[in-house]
Amino acid sequence: MNKTLVVWWRYGKEHDPAHDPAGDEFRVNPAGVISAHIDQKVAAARKWPAADWRWWQVDDELLIERVDPTALHCGPDTRIFYLLRRGLAVIENNHFAPPDEHWTWYLHVADIFFDAARDCWIKQDLFADILVDRGRREMLVIDLDDVATGLDLGLLTPPQASSVLRTTNATVRAIESGDFPFPEIVRGRAACEELGWS
Repeated sequence: MNKTLVVWWRYGKEHDPAHDPAGDEFRVNPAGVISAHIDQKVAAARKWPAADWRWWQVDDELLIERVDPTALHCGPDTRIFYLLRRGLAVIENNHFAPPDEHWTWYLHVADIFFDAARDCWIKQDLFADILVDRGRREMLVIDLDDVATGLDLGLLTPPQASSVLRTTNATVRAIESGDFPFPEIVRGRAACEELGWS
């Protein structure tokens, strides 16, 4: 395993809605705003203490992250598995408040790519998400309206929107077939143990 770095690109929200009077709406932002958004995230991530590094590359298909336990809906057992081939960022052990506490898995459909100029991985959120319950008997697909908004605004091209929907459908079918957690997640859990993330 090798140390790496992963930042999340909130695609269409690079303007930081929390500090924008226009609110939490998606928009097509200028290239400079997008670049500054990603650069700020990379700079902040690089300040993480080396002795407790959060991001590791397990193999060519898998990255893992030990989440800051103080982050929203997270705890000391929360982990993120970046499944590069599947186009998914999978969060295990979410800690939602009631009545949503049974949704312990959160799967983000994403484009996860290596940015050589910034020397880090970027997880570009592609709007659609899947929630899975603790027992893996129930699932819920959410934010398909955001996929539609992304298409309407031009954040997604029609082929990109098709790819998002196909990835979402393939993931749901795999979960229904009993293939979840995926083999990459099993490898990721073993890597977390090896790193002492217990």
